[in-house]
Formats: sequence, C-alpha cells, structure tokens
Amino acid sequence: MGMLREDALYWGDRNPFSRNDPFMTDRRLPMPRLDRPSRRVRRHLHAAGLLAPLLALILTACGPEQPVANNLNPSGQPAGTAIADAEGNVVVEAPAAGPEEWSGTGAYLAGMTAFDARDMGRAADLLSIALGEEPTDPGLAQKTLFAMLSDSRIADAIDLAKRMQAAGFKSALITVALIQEQARAGKYAEALELARQLPDDRLMAVIGPMLRGWLAMGAKDKQAALDELQPLTEMEGATMLHQVQVGLIQDHAGDAKAAEANLLAAIDSTVEIPAQLAELYVALMLRQGKEQAARDMVERYRAQAQGRGEDVAGAMLRRIEASPGKGPLITDVKQGLAIAYGQIGMELMADDFNGDALWLVQLALDLDPKLDIARVALGDLYRQIGRWDAAIAAYAQVERSSIYHRPAQLSIAECYRQQEKNAEAEKMLRQVMEEDPADISAAQQLGQLLRSTKDYTGAAKAYTIAIERLGKLETEDWQLFYYRGIAYERAKNWPPAEQDFLKALELSPDEPYVLNYLAYTWVERREHLDKALPMLEKAVQQRPEEGFIVDSLGWAHYMLGDYEKAVVNLEKAVQLAPTDPVLNDHLGDAYWKVGRHHEARFQWSRALSFEPEPDLQPAIEKKLEEGLPDQSGNAAPAPSSTAGEASGG
Repeated sequence: MGMLREDALYWGDRNPFSRNDPFMTDRRLPMPRLDRPSRRVRRHLHAAGLLAPLLALILTACGPEQPVANNLNPSGQPAGTAIADAEGNVVVEAPAAGPEEWSGTGAYLAGMTAFDARDMGRAADLLSIALGEEPTDPGLAQKTLFAMLSDSRIADAIDLAKRMQAAGFKSALITVALIQEQARAGKYAEALELARQLPDDRLMAVIGPMLRGWLAMGAKDKQAALDELQPLTEMEGATMLHQVQVGLIQDHAGDAKAAEANLLAAIDSTVEIPAQLAELYVALMLRQGKEQAARDMVERYRAQAQGRGEDVAGAMLRRIEASPGKGPLITDVKQGLAIAYGQIGMELMADDFNGDALWLVQLALDLDPKLDIARVALGDLYRQIGRWDAAIAAYAQVERSSIYHRPAQLSIAECYRQQEKNAEAEKMLRQVMEEDPADISAAQQLGQLLRSTKDYTGAAKAYTIAIERLGKLETEDWQLFYYRGIAYERAKNWPPAEQDFLKALELSPDEPYVLNYLAYTWVERREHLDKALPMLEKAVQQRPEEGFIVDSLGWAHYMLGDYEKAVVNLEKAVQLAPTDPVLNDHLGDAYWKVGRHHEARFQWSRALSFEPEPDLQPAIEKKLEEGLPDQSGNAAPAPSSTAGEASGG
C-alpha cells in the first residue's frame, strides 16, 4: 500500500478574520486594529510570532473548519447533550438531529466539500461513511483521520489509525494517533518507541523532540529526556520552546534551581512574555518562598504587555496573595505532553496556522482536560471561524480560579455579541464589572457593545467608567477617549466629544484615526477649517491605503468648494473601497459639481446597489432623479432616457 506524502497533511490557509469591524460603520471610522480591547484588556495569551522563522521553514498549515457535525453538538458531544461550564451551569444544549442516509459516493463528495470548507465535524461523519470499515484509499483515510482529531474524536481516530496501519498506510499523523493511545494508558516506553518513528522534518521536527522528551521522562530517564529535546537547540526560533520544556522536565525531576534558570532564560528570550510562561515562573517562585521574585515577574509581564495583560496580571497577583505555591509545576507526564502540544498549537495560532493548531489543542485537552490555556486556545480557534456556541462551550470550561477566567468571560460576551445576543453579552459584562471594582476591560467592551447597538449615551457612560479606572494615563489610552468621543458625537453631544478627541491627540498626537474623525467633523461643522485640512492630509500620509481616510480628505475639499481636488481624492477612495455606498455617493456628488453628470448618476446608482443605510437611500434616489441643485438652488433637468450614464459627462 502507498506511503503518504507529508504534504498531504498540511496546506496553506490563513486566518479567516477580515478587517471589517461592526463598530466601524461611519466614513470617519477607518479600520484601526481596535476590534480587541486595548490597554489593560485581554491580550493574546501567547507571544505572537516567536516561531515565525522556524514556521516559515518547516510547514504550511491546514486551515480552519466551520460548522458543527450533523450529529454532534459544538463541543464534539452527541447531539442533544447539555454542555455545562466549570461551575455546572448549562451554557450550550444542541438539539438532536435525525440520522441521514448516504450512499458511499454521496458521502465522499459531501465529505470532501465539508473538509475543504474546514467543517471537520461533518467531514469526519461523511468521510467515515465513504471510507468504510476496510480503508483502501490512503488519501481519503488521511483526511478522515485529520478530521477526527480536529473534532476531538480521539478514540475514533486511534481506531482508524490502527486500521490504516493494518492496511499498510504510513504517515506521521497515524503515528501521532497511536502515540496518543499509549500515552493515555501511561505506557510511556511503548509511546516513546512509536515517537522515534516520527520524521525529522516540517512540523514533526518540532513536535517529535518535545514528545520524546516527555515520554523519556515517563520512562524514568531524566538525562534521556533532556537529550531528546536537544534537536530544538539547532532550530532557529525554537529557543523558547526548548528552554520551557527543559525547565519543566527539570522541575518534574526535582531540580528546582535548574528549572528556575531555564524558565527565566525562556522569558528573557521573548519579545512578549506568554501568560502561561509567566504563570509557571510565578508558581515556581512561590513554591520556593520567593514572593518578591514572583511579584517582580508579574510586573514585568504587565509592563512587557504594555498593559494589555492586566486581567491576567491581576489574577496572578491575587494568587500570590492567596497562598504560597506547592507541588511540582507538572504533576504527571500526561500534563507535560499536553503543555507541549498546547504550546506548539498556540505558536501556530500566532501565525494563523489554525488547522494544525486545532488538532494539537484537541490532543492537549484529551491528555489534560483541565489545561485552561488550551481551553482558551480552543475557544479562540472556534471563535475565529464563527463557531460561536462551540467557542462559548470551550471558554465556559475555564475554572473560576484560573488566571484565564476573566479573559474567557470577556470572550464569551463577545461571542454573544457576534450572535446578536446583546442582552446576554451586556449581562455578562456588567457582572464582570461588578465582580471587580477596578475592572477596565469589561467596561470598555461594554462601551463597544452599546455603541454597536446605537445606545450612544449608554456607551459613553461605560467608557467613562473605564476612563475613571485608568489611573495614570498612558499613550495607549488615546483609544478610550477616541471611543468615548465617538459615542458623544453620535449622541449629538459635540462639546465633550471634541474634548475627548483633543485629549486622544494629546496622548497620541499623530494618531491618524483621531485626526481623521475630528478634522472631518470640523469640516462638516465649518469649524477650524485652517486646522482640519492639514490634519486630514497628515492622516492620509500615514494611511494612504485606507479608503475612508482618503474619502475624508476628498470630502473636505468638496465641502470647501474645491471640486477638482475632491474628484481626485474621491476617485482614489473608491478605488480603495469600491463597494462602499458612502464613498460612491460622495464621488457622484463631486462628479456632478464638475459637470460630469452621467458619471455622477452612475456613481449614485452604484451607491444604491451597495445597500446604503436607510437614512441615506432616499437622498441618493432623489439625486438620481433630479441631480444636485445649482448654485441658485434650482434642480438640474432630468436626463433623457437615452443618455449613456457611464459614458462620461
């Protein structure tokens, strides 16, 4: 039977997140990367990009999947099963689905479609039917195995791997599944022998040494375990992975001093300290009675994250104050293996290789179901592809005592918002705010939620709570003043809005999004025109690729009566955002003013085709019928029915 090529496992497919932000609906609101809360708000719980040089060399990765299997709920349990959070409260309950009848060919075609769409649950269902009990097609079997692992059907995947092995198929993924079986049973020597069969290239060049290190430790050979990790030292970008695993193995073997040195070296090697690494180091310091060293690490983590890790840092400080640490960092080899899988998975996520990250995180949780960082990672993976219930189920499993509990709660609230369950989202955010009078992150997220539902007065109040809790202002706090300024302006309360925009610029003087919003509004209000145009020009210089900002400059020229310059800039804006109704409407107005009436009507027609806001649509329809009034206020004559609307004026 055939040997599977390793490139059958992985393929390039990047993160499906777009730059569309539901909060950024106004032409003054080009898309800053503000879809995540800013300062003192949850950050990625891994250090982004640490493995970038290594990843570029060893793999292209599988992309993500989307909906739920037809007979499973979002967490991979049988349909109709209630999923409870860490406290036992039901958070998801999927209705049972009736069985479907499939022919082999139909199941294959539908299963491959689901696989290509990254719907791994349905793919596992259908491809299993197509594969049958006796696998004869190695490629089909491989995809089925991949789908099963990605959907957390570990027992089924192990069974399939055995059947594939019996059929003479060979692949790294088969070996990984068989290793999982032995590791589950605590048969570490047997698992180690299997792990020696893994290839030393691509993704397995990283996974293999880490697995073999822990499996050798399970076989009670510390030096062999450290030796197995040695190949990581020869890989560019894998230094931190090596040092963390060495430190954890040393601590598991009772050498706390060496473990401390290696964990600190790993921390020193990072640009941003991963939350899990900071947590491990703090726990080690507490166990050794070094409380000040633990506190110093929390402050270092907070400073290196530039405030974005405040929720996690606060939780670590509360843990320090609650009780001294005790026991080893890793209680058994399964937990060590789970951390290794999870660490690789999160590094892949940092570079948007989410397909392989998914099955790695699923293997981690299979070995250690209480690994909270992996629960958060699983929730993030589901969230990125719009599987909101599955994400909620994953986040809800994070224990209240975990340092990741608050970020998980905020993520659940965001999932609710994405599902338009705004009442549930608001309730959760207010609960988080009440639990911690110093909270900033939930208050900011509540402001974003209320702004998205057009409760601008409520949004301004929420942002005010966040601002009042800031303490000493820092540069990054411009975002909160910017957001509150938007809420005030939308609530038609301009004086405090203007003050907030000015405060944002005081904190970050050249911030293009603030320059754009404030200057555009000044132009519309016919105020501070001498300042507004240079501000918009500066914003365009910084963000020439942002259609909304270029539109603002063009519209400013229009409002000031310089229609020729308006046309030049508005044409650029429409090229950058060709389907935006506001930008097309603006360009139509500018064309009309320079006498290009046919092109103007063409742009207005395009604007209508892109479904403008309800309050804008009647005005565009009127312009299509009557044109714009001339300087005397008289409407232009309607065009003849034979006029060529797109032929130029």
